[in-house]
Amino acid sequence: MARPLIICLVGLTLFFLFLHANSLNAPFERDEGNYAYGAWLLTQGACPYVDTLEQKPPLIYFPYLLAWLIAPAAYWPIRLLAALALAGTTLLIWLIVKREYGDRAALVAAWLTPPMVLFPHLAPFAANTEKFLILPLYGLLAIYVLNRDNDNWQPWFWAGICGASAVLFKQIGAGPVAFIFLVWLAEQRRNNWRQKGGAAAAGGLLTIILVTGYFVLAGGLPAFWEATVYNQHYIRSTGGVTLHWLKWHLQEFWAGWPALCLLLFWYLVSRPARWWVYGGMLLVMLATVFPSPYGHYYIMLMPLWAIMAAVALTGLSQLLSRVIKHPDWELWLVIGATALLIASMLGPISSYFTCSPNELVTRIYGRHNPFVEAPLAAARVAELTGPDDKIFVAGSEQQIYYYAKRRAVGRFSGTYGMMIDNPANLRYQQETAAALAADPPAAIVWVFSPRSWLVNPRSPRWIFRYLESELAKNYRLVGGTVRRDFAAEWREPLTDKELTECSLLVYLRKKGAQ
Repeated sequence: MARPLIICLVGLTLFFLFLHANSLNAPFERDEGNYAYGAWLLTQGACPYVDTLEQKPPLIYFPYLLAWLIAPAAYWPIRLLAALALAGTTLLIWLIVKREYGDRAALVAAWLTPPMVLFPHLAPFAANTEKFLILPLYGLLAIYVLNRDNDNWQPWFWAGICGASAVLFKQIGAGPVAFIFLVWLAEQRRNNWRQKGGAAAAGGLLTIILVTGYFVLAGGLPAFWEATVYNQHYIRSTGGVTLHWLKWHLQEFWAGWPALCLLLFWYLVSRPARWWVYGGMLLVMLATVFPSPYGHYYIMLMPLWAIMAAVALTGLSQLLSRVIKHPDWELWLVIGATALLIASMLGPISSYFTCSPNELVTRIYGRHNPFVEAPLAAARVAELTGPDDKIFVAGSEQQIYYYAKRRAVGRFSGTYGMMIDNPANLRYQQETAAALAADPPAAIVWVFSPRSWLVNPRSPRWIFRYLESELAKNYRLVGGTVRRDFAAEWREPLTDKELTECSLLVYLRKKGAQ
């Protein structure tokens, strides 16, 4: 291997480590808490979907289960696994671009992929589904690119595994997966396309059986359908099918990455080889994610954008070297342009990669999400209750269950399903109250955060009245968390002033309570 390439790879590795260093030990956000709690339930003989209301496909629980096996009380294992997924995706992007557009464009794409995925607007530091989804999705793209002229059926089998895995991490992978397979099938000039399609279907079906088999055998099949119906209401609760959020995200990209936006435009205008494949894939991805207000949905697009930007940048460098009649300058133009591009991307946001983990979480999610406080409340709950006791978190902070290693009462570990504009919300509230009455929790954590409840004007308030009555009759206030800048403190007992400042309150069931 040539020395310049070794230096480039070592530099890329150090760059990758720098981008991840301060996020490995940041507290979980609520989605991470939900996945971690679901994985922990699997170790307790329980089962997500059966014992909790879930809305995501089940593959995400497996990396969280592995992280629990590595270190059940630490944040870093799952973040490390997510970082490795990004590292694997970066390698795949290099392979794809090397095959399609050459070595220089491949190295530029490899350098662009990590900082683009970790753009703070995308809330990218969490180990969310999209961080894992991109590995099998771009694995499928790499199999297609490297084997589109191969007449064997074996690559199609592995492609089926990658495609099914992408969708089983999150439903938004279905559109680009289908697009890649349709393009690949359309390019087949021989008569064995049925064999290839069958091989892909076999790989996909095998993956679905292996991933969902346990959940189906545990009785989760009806819950899969319930989750599908629930997702429709959840999407509607965020604004439904509207261009408002797409416009907002595009404005954020333009404000943060004007050079990358211009490179994307140049790629589409200059139309390099096979531009229609990558342009079509971009359109399919945008058509999939545009209704969402959440930036992390766009993580799926970032490696693809990195490919297109890298090709545009190397193409412009080649064009410029010819215009100035110095073809030997092309390499240095590529290096200089890439360095300036990355500097322009990271310069305004460099503090995100050097601040403390608590500050990082606060800057990404704001002070109204109690992610920094949750470990303190969970630690006190664990001290006050026994390992076999159940608790209830009045809010959608499932990470508290995971931190405390305590089961939830009932299947509603989060309150979103009870409060969004959902025809079943009142029934869900009454089901929760019945579970609390039948098996009173040893402790209740009350969450003061509108983002943890997602109450809308049409939400029934029945559950609030029930909980307030229960807390007044059968529970005593122990203490709560008080936010101090980017940190939090546990206060017990609470003064009247501190009570108004708390984001989380912990209540313990009174002895002899009925």
